[in-house]
Amino acid sequence: MNEPVQNIDAVHERDLEKLLADMGKLEEFKQGRVLCKFCGDRITTANIYSILPESGSINFICQKPECIAQLFEHMDGKRPQ
Repeated sequence: MNEPVQNIDAVHERDLEKLLADMGKLEEFKQGRVLCKFCGDRITTANIYSILPESGSINFICQKPECIAQLFEHMDGKRPQ
């Protein structure tokens, strides 16, 4: 049985600042105002796991195992059946 292929975009850490600037989130990020969608912790270069564009907004997810698990559950819920 063939599983559907899902493309994943990745950004090298040295390119993160440019990506954040392109998204209009760099100053907010530098000021410590970007928070994890699931736990509310401040997102930093040390703990960022994922950036999730969604419904016109941009969400960030930290690297806590429970937040990563919630991200996968969230994504599974969005997947067409």
